[in-house]
Amino acid sequence: MRNYLKLSQRQIAEQMGVSRSAVNDVENMRRNPSASFLAAFNRTFEKYKTPDFYLFLNSFKKIVYKYPI
Repeated sequence: MRNYLKLSQRQIAEQMGVSRSAVNDVENMRRNPSASFLAAFNRTFEKYKTPDFYLFLNSFKKIVYKYPI
C-alpha cells in the first residue's frame, strides 16, 4: 500500500503515529504487526479500501500465519 501511494516509510509512520522502524520491521516480516499497528493502518488507509486492498490483506494474512513470530 505504501509503495502504491509512493510514500516513504517515514511518511507512513508519521500518518499512522508509529515509528519508522515499526513500519520497516512489519514490511520486512521481522515482526508481526501489533493490534495497535493494525488499528493505525486501518485508520490511515480507510479511504483506500478497494477490492485490491482486501486481496492484499488476505495474502498478508497467509504470510503472517505461515510465519508467526
